[in-house]
Amino acid sequence: MNEILLNGGDDYEILFTSKTANHEKILNLSKSFGVNITKIGMIEDGKGIEIFDENYQKIDTILDGYKHR
Repeated sequence: MNEILLNGGDDYEILFTSKTANHEKILNLSKSFGVNITKIGMIEDGKGIEIFDENYQKIDTILDGYKHR
């Protein structure tokens, strides 16, 4: 099931990265425009991707992208 959520279909959300120093600015913009922004992860030095659930338990999955039929 996790593979379908992570690899399948179209994406309708905008994802972005930012420096931690911009956290307050982003929260203020979110409030002023009435747009909910949710932190979903972080970028660290190293290789690969690790995915965790809402309880910070690692999810083992294969990420290979959407396959057009």
